Amino acid sequence: QELKGKNIQFVYFTSPSSPLPPWREMINDIDGDHYFLTMEQYNYLLDKYESRGIPTYAIYDTEGKQIFKNIGFPGLDIFKNAVNEVLK
Repeated sequence: QELKGKNIQFVYFTSPSSPLPPWREMINDIDGDHYFLTMEQYNYLLDKYESRGIPTYAIYDTEGKQIFKNIGFPGLDIFKNAVNEVLK
């Protein structure tokens, strides 16, 4: 809610390792774009963006430059600070 109306988009990816019915139900409460990928697509993204753990949090600026990446949830304050930095 704090970020509503700001120039930010949340995108979430998951793989078949997440059971589809509970995933569909869960995403209803999470604002953003959600993608259920094949293992081939998922592995491609993990390799392309050098992710070696789940979950990986990454923030990109409007030019596509990675500003922040953390494997595992870094904590709300750290994440908020990273988001606010890129929104400046």
